[in-house]
Amino acid sequence: MIKIAITGNIAGGKTTALNIAKKLGYPTIDCDKIYHELLKKNKKLKNLLVKEFGNCIIDEQGKVNTILLRKLLNIQPKKLKLLENITHPLVLKEVWGLIKKYERQKKNIVFVDVPLLFEKNLQSKFDYVVTIYCSQRVQKKRIEDRGISLNDISFLLANQLPVEKKVKLSDYSIKNDNISQSQLKRKLTEIIDNIKSHHKL
Repeated sequence: MIKIAITGNIAGGKTTALNIAKKLGYPTIDCDKIYHELLKKNKKLKNLLVKEFGNCIIDEQGKVNTILLRKLLNIQPKKLKLLENITHPLVLKEVWGLIKKYERQKKNIVFVDVPLLFEKNLQSKFDYVVTIYCSQRVQKKRIEDRGISLNDISFLLANQLPVEKKVKLSDYSIKNDNISQSQLKRKLTEIIDNIKSHHKL
């Protein structure tokens, strides 16, 4: 089974590309979605995060609130590494489990959205890397359109490789600035066709 990682910068269009791959009929795995599901359902993880970060990250429903957690990390950015050390092994365990499931199902290709692929040196785990990215100008606008201030995620931006380096390290890349979803679909389909031709699929 061919494992294709999708990565890129924040608001670059990774999730959109992953959804396109899903609509094209390929199995997909979303690391961010797994992370948020773990925060909702894994009581052991919740208790560990409360122990390390305090009750200030818990909302009125008694759940870990990612907005509150993000604000805390913005004040104490050094704690981001602690959060990653706690959550990343759990996320990756789920990812590898899903990959094995798709292998058992004899799927030819699987797409995995991995935001910190290069930062965590995970690229060797995949057969191909596709970086979906945008310019800083477009990135800023998209982040603000989501109702998030750049100040609130400055700690995340500071801990990511420049997207230019990600593009150079990737097998394929798509600049997703002012293109429509149909254009993004066409570009991604061309990449898939190219990969499939190499493997005679």
